[in-house]
Amino acid sequence: IIERDRLMVKNAGEYQRKNEYSSLYRLTSDLQYAVMNVRLVQVGMMFMKFHRIVRDVANLEDKKVDLLVEGTEIEIDRTVLKIISDSMVHLVRNAVSHGVEMPQERVKRGKEEAGTITLHAKNERDAVVIEISDDGKGIDANWIRQKLISKQFMSAEIANQIDDDDIINYIFESGFSSADHITAVSGRGVGMDVVRNAVNSIGGKIRLRTEVGKGTTFSLSLPTSLAVKSVMLFEVGKLSYAIPIVFTESVVSFTKKDFVWISKTLVVSYLDRTISVVFLRDLFAMETLNGFQKNNIGLSSFQNLLENEKVFVILITFGNKQVGLVVDKLIQQKEIVEKPLKYPLNEHKLMSGATILGSGNICLVLDIPSIMGILFKTNQFSATTIMEN
Repeated sequence: IIERDRLMVKNAGEYQRKNEYSSLYRLTSDLQYAVMNVRLVQVGMMFMKFHRIVRDVANLEDKKVDLLVEGTEIEIDRTVLKIISDSMVHLVRNAVSHGVEMPQERVKRGKEEAGTITLHAKNERDAVVIEISDDGKGIDANWIRQKLISKQFMSAEIANQIDDDDIINYIFESGFSSADHITAVSGRGVGMDVVRNAVNSIGGKIRLRTEVGKGTTFSLSLPTSLAVKSVMLFEVGKLSYAIPIVFTESVVSFTKKDFVWISKTLVVSYLDRTISVVFLRDLFAMETLNGFQKNNIGLSSFQNLLENEKVFVILITFGNKQVGLVVDKLIQQKEIVEKPLKYPLNEHKLMSGATILGSGNICLVLDIPSIMGILFKTNQFSATTIMEN
């Protein structure tokens, strides 16, 4: 693929050879997908083992639970399936333990005595979506809020200022457990953060939908393959970088007058939302994030903008949070083969890997989960070192 891109870039002006390049592109793409298909397995291989898991946990909890599986024919990379297998086990066990009510409680609420857990897989654009749903009691935001206060995760004043959706997502924080008692199944405060980290490690997303009294659904959006990634290429300075498309919501251009400084943070309004903006040029130039907000990082880049100059912003979304990354130049969207960084760059917190472009240049791939974690964990932007080594 890299050699094909190199040839096409090198001979881009030879229009008479366009048909030859089209044929080359088709043949290499066919070969790529043929090899990728060898790596694919049906999710039904994993789904089938959950019948026993649901039965065993239900017996431990003295509950009645049925399991439904749908979309077993959907195919996914066997490596992806292996990585998320333990996470799926945890989510299913949680659905039985935390989600489904006791039989007598369900009858009082007008439900069937036996609860139902559904595993559903489907294709969605370039991803495979696996949903774990239960028809149980759902997650009460106020109950989670009180748990956070009682466990001293935050003060009551702060907890009451956070909206319900964000409060519920605190179940993914390390050390948090919604169980009142430690059992063989739950209550140890270990699990949901591990699930989120496992999904993040392969460039996936996890979403949570819940309704009190009706049930909860965890939705895992996973890449079909780890071999090839669809990315957005851009430039900062004279170097090329890439952002995985799975984290990219949109690409928007603004002018200087569209930006506003609020509480030492640069923001922009887009589709009735106020979004924090970070100049990647300034982020890359820092050795540490010490004083990121205090020192108005990005102010100089903003002031150097011309009044009518176009500013390209890539809006990225991760973990129900959104940030705009200002880049110098947009290049294109394409598929790449990403390779991990070797020592000593393997500990770099802003980059996940690299690829070679058709021009022969190295292109670094941004580690969006890590960048978002740094920016929001340091929302008061305390000292955080970008490089561990």
